[in-house]
Amino acid sequence: TGLEGGHVVAEKIRTSISNHPFMFNGKSLSVTMSFGISLFDGGTSVEECINNADNALYIGKRRGRNIVVTAS
Repeated sequence: TGLEGGHVVAEKIRTSISNHPFMFNGKSLSVTMSFGISLFDGGTSVEECINNADNALYIGKRRGRNIVVTAS
């Protein structure tokens, strides 16, 4: 899929996780996720693609977490 499709899928996963009532030892846990999305189109190496996604992830964490950020 393209960047937009990847963002949509990651957002659905993020929302599902944050809305799910996780329980551990009888206690409710709040779980959130942040995602960095990058496109591998053959124009860059796999390592560059992973690095771009990783950079996007850390941008999301700086923005407050529980977010999907797409690499530009």
